[in-house]
Amino acid sequence: MRPSVRGGHLFLCHNPPPVASPSPFSPLPVDGGDDRVAAPRHWLMKIEPDECSIDDLARLPGQTVPWTGVRNYQARNFMRDAMRIGDGVLYYHSSCPAPGIAGLAEVASLAYPDATQFDAASPSFDPKSSPSAPRWLNVDVRFVCRTRLLGLAAAPPARAGGHAAVAPRQPAVHHPRDPRRVAGRAGAAGRTWIRMNFDLPLIAELLLLGSCTGFLAGLLGIGGGMLMVPFITLILDARGIGAGLGVKMAIATSMSTILFTSLSSVRAHHRRGAVRWDLVRTLAPGIVIGSLVAGAGVFALLRGQALALVFGLFVAFSATQMLLDKKPKPTRQMPGAAGRVAAGSVIGFISGLVGAGGGFISVPFMTWCNVAIHNAVATSAALGFPIALASTVGYVIGGWSLDTGLPGALGYLWLPALGVIASASVLTAPLGARTAHAMNVAQLKRVFALVLYGLAAYMLNKALRG
Repeated sequence: MRPSVRGGHLFLCHNPPPVASPSPFSPLPVDGGDDRVAAPRHWLMKIEPDECSIDDLARLPGQTVPWTGVRNYQARNFMRDAMRIGDGVLYYHSSCPAPGIAGLAEVASLAYPDATQFDAASPSFDPKSSPSAPRWLNVDVRFVCRTRLLGLAAAPPARAGGHAAVAPRQPAVHHPRDPRRVAGRAGAAGRTWIRMNFDLPLIAELLLLGSCTGFLAGLLGIGGGMLMVPFITLILDARGIGAGLGVKMAIATSMSTILFTSLSSVRAHHRRGAVRWDLVRTLAPGIVIGSLVAGAGVFALLRGQALALVFGLFVAFSATQMLLDKKPKPTRQMPGAAGRVAAGSVIGFISGLVGAGGGFISVPFMTWCNVAIHNAVATSAALGFPIALASTVGYVIGGWSLDTGLPGALGYLWLPALGVIASASVLTAPLGARTAHAMNVAQLKRVFALVLYGLAAYMLNKALRG
């Protein structure tokens, strides 16, 4: 819970003016390359010192403040699309007897919904904005150091085009003083969590998504991730999370739900004696290694658009498999211990990248190795748990230093979505399984394959357009 200020003017400029202290600004690619820029960026951000001076900022908890109140669309778009964690901030005191750059700060979060747009008592309230589709965003700004006062004459001029661009100036902030500003914004920060994670429209969206994916997973025997990832990406996009980061969080959150859904599935298969635990024991070590390498290493390094491309191709491949309904013929036996570790590593690695439970690889592989199909399906369900566990740990490690600005995020996981979706899918998956025994799902699979092609096209479009 932190205080906040209202933003005034936003400028983007390169090569900031010389200051007494060395400039600490070097934007860091915290999101696997999504945040890389050609040169350091420095934002000129103006604020009235009696609202939050550089000295006030230095005294705040964490020396950080949300830059709320920006109500200009182009300025909002700069925050959403251009600002990155680590970008420099020239902290400018405006509308005061001695205006000028009073210190250095840095962008401390990616853009996230501005809580003041939902607060009817705030001068920045927007009645047309809703928590499920927020219009306005803000970033967090963190104190770095004070400087001697510098006038704008010492700074490079902002100009349109090229690398130095300027956002249209917002109207100066002239409004009755909000008594809760700075000292009293802790309550608003607390309400942000509630609005972002427990507002009814969001809960309804996630419950519907979890219910549908759980039911279809039980009905058709598919991984729910093929449905979850595109829709979670869409939900995050509506909350101001860019496509690059949104795809990663959607994949990670989707994979983590398998921790819960796989348990009920494995229990049912185990009661029928269908799980080949000897294969689970020998494949699991490689699966854990491959999943950790994917989740903690490659997943964090790859651009989100690249992962969207991989996921889109994976969904298209799965849809084709479902449409053709071809199964590999058993032509060989299971490899030895070393071969199973190697096979498990491949299964875990690919599953960790696309957020899938591994059945799309493990079932054909075991069938090819002369494992009966019902045993292969049951064993694949048991392998889903170590895949999900190792991948989830990897996603948390890989995104540990990532500040998404989204309340409830842990690394690349979106915990509120995980809780709601998992709760719903665990309840509806058994219903889907029972329904499958009462109807012929072959034709339904072909129809659903066409839906998957549509979702694959959406993710490929995200990959190509960012």
